[in-house]
Amino acid sequence: SQFLTALLLALPLVGRAIAVEVAGELVSKPYVELTLDSMRRFGVVVERAGAGTFRVPAGARYRSPGTIHVEGDASSASYFLAAGALGGGPVRVQGVGRASVQGDVRFVEVLRAMGAAVALGEDWIEVRGARPLRPIDLDLNHIPDAAMTAAVLALCFLLGYPVAFYLSRIPARRRLLMLMVLMVPLMISNVVRAYGWMAILSRQGLVSTSLVKAGVIERPMQFLYSFEAITLGLLTILLPFMIISLTNSLTTIDKSYVEASESLGAGPWRTFFKVTLPLSAPGIASGLMLVTFLTLSAYVAIALLGGPRYKLLVSLVFDSVTTFRWPRAAALSFALLFIALVIAALIQIVVRPQRVQGKG
Repeated sequence: SQFLTALLLALPLVGRAIAVEVAGELVSKPYVELTLDSMRRFGVVVERAGAGTFRVPAGARYRSPGTIHVEGDASSASYFLAAGALGGGPVRVQGVGRASVQGDVRFVEVLRAMGAAVALGEDWIEVRGARPLRPIDLDLNHIPDAAMTAAVLALCFLLGYPVAFYLSRIPARRRLLMLMVLMVPLMISNVVRAYGWMAILSRQGLVSTSLVKAGVIERPMQFLYSFEAITLGLLTILLPFMIISLTNSLTTIDKSYVEASESLGAGPWRTFFKVTLPLSAPGIASGLMLVTFLTLSAYVAIALLGGPRYKLLVSLVFDSVTTFRWPRAAALSFALLFIALVIAALIQIVVRPQRVQGKG
């Protein structure tokens, strides 16, 4: 969306009618709508023809509205609103409200669906928590920043558990060899790996040129600067941590428990869900917390693979430090620490690793 919005902002300066057609699916739609709304405030109305065609009329010129209100960042506000829902609140965020056109402001709908009380003013949002919050199913297409950590967690667990289960069943010497191979990528700098993915996913990279040569696409495509690119980059960094944690936990399970389950008539799947999976809870909890903490602190992969559009809280901390806004950086750092502790507590409550020792 960054390239589209930059082009739309520049076209009124050309002085003639121009149409822009987006090939493929238009991603990050709320940010395009935000650009169109800003242009409208400055006197340029962009005509829409379908989902991916934008027409700038001839003679369109920017005109100063005199006074304009610049909203706060709804993505940054979502962390504090979530804290209000979890801690009871109330937490009020100034600078963004019911009239906002930012996509991430819809995060309040998620909190409301979970049972939190949400109040909206023209330029503020206030959240009060409810106990307990309700679990929900939701589509995070309009709030992609909030989905990043959840996506990395889910993929690391779903891909890592089968690999760890296999490693726990092979001889010790072979398992040690495979774990050493698994740790080789960890010896490579995250910066080097991120630049490697940039070479693979860029418009002239390996994936795009291969698809063009195979006739799958007509013109080179940009796979960088997307939610998927960041998720893939973080997955290759964090998956080994999940696999190692799970493997260590699975190898400590006494085989007599599995044999006892099978002797009592339980099939392989029942034995897995009733015996193996619960007994591996300590490895699941430690793996999830490792991945969570490393995702929350990931800066290089997000900056290089996501570009300026995608920012986690750690990116905002870095931006605040580099611009010498020390109070804001300190506040965001404490918010990051609070979020990490809350997620760790939730993992402990849901997974309950202490029950393996008979304590929960």
